[in-house]
Amino acid sequence: MQSEDDSFPAQMMVDRMARALRRHRELNNLSLGDLSKATGLSKTSLARLEAGEGNPSLETLWRLGRALGLSVGQLLDAAETGEATVLRHGDGPVVVSGFGMRGRLLHTDHSRHRTEIFELDLPPGSEFRGEAHEAGTREAVYCLEGQVRCGPAEQPLTLEVGDTAYFDGNNVHVYAAGPGGGRALLIMSYPA
Repeated sequence: MQSEDDSFPAQMMVDRMARALRRHRELNNLSLGDLSKATGLSKTSLARLEAGEGNPSLETLWRLGRALGLSVGQLLDAAETGEATVLRHGDGPVVVSGFGMRGRLLHTDHSRHRTEIFELDLPPGSEFRGEAHEAGTREAVYCLEGQVRCGPAEQPLTLEVGDTAYFDGNNVHVYAAGPGGGRALLIMSYPA
C-alpha cells in the first residue's frame, strides 16, 4: 500500500485496515469463506490481511469495501475523535493500484453522507479503471499538476492544472495521466 518514501508508517495502515476488516466481517456475520465468495479473494489471502500481513492494492481494498458495504476510507481511517486534527504534508495512508496510481487518503467523513478526499499521483501514461460505486456516488477531480483524464470510461474529460471535473461514480470510470504524468485531488461523496 505504500512505498518507502512515504512518511505514514506502512505497518500502522496495514494494522488499521486489518482491524477494520475483521470487525466489519464479524459485524456482517460473514465467515472468511463467505467474504472470499463475495470478493473473489482466497480465504488464505483474507486471513493474511486480517492478521496484518500482506499489501493490498487499491483494487483489493475496493473489492473488500464493496462486499462489506464500506468505502476505502472506512477500511483505512481510524475512528473519528471529534478533536481538531492536522494531516501534515506527505502524511496519510497511501494505496497503490495495480497500474501504479497512488492515492493518499486525506479525509473521510462518516456523517449523513460519506466523503473521502484522496491525493492522486498518476505516473506518465497510466490509466486506472474504477468500478461503478453505489447509486448516488459523486466524484470531483481537481487537477494539481500535469494533465489528467477522468470521468466516464466511454467519454473521459481532459483536465489541465486548475480544472475540476464532476461526474457520477455509479458507472465505470477512469483516472489517467498524459505522457508527463499528473496529480489530482479526488473528492468522493457516497450516500450514507
